[in-house]
Amino acid sequence: MIGGLVELFANQGRTFSYNISLNQTSNNSGYDLTNGTIIGYIKKSYYSTIIAAQFKINIIDVNNGIINLELLPSDTVNLFPQRYVFDIVINYPGNVSYPLLNGIIYIEPSVTI
Repeated sequence: MIGGLVELFANQGRTFSYNISLNQTSNNSGYDLTNGTIIGYIKKSYYSTIIAAQFKINIIDVNNGIINLELLPSDTVNLFPQRYVFDIVINYPGNVSYPLLNGIIYIEPSVTI
């Protein structure tokens, strides 16, 4: 899913973990993540300059494009329960960047944090 749009849900004060398989749309094969650095930011809006949180991104399978997005309780506890936007981008050497995924993440309140 390159350039895909997805909705995610996370609980405030809890660990969030989500695996994503990035597929190339031309041949539906896994996206090769070799030599790339993947970053992902969460913001209140597309126009905000303030980063609300940053995903910890673990590459599960570099050759087949499988990644894990993670937020720790220390990340989600500081997010006010509401709708946020996010994007995931891969950066390659030589100042080359490609969007991999974007979407909305809803932070749900927790009774017990």
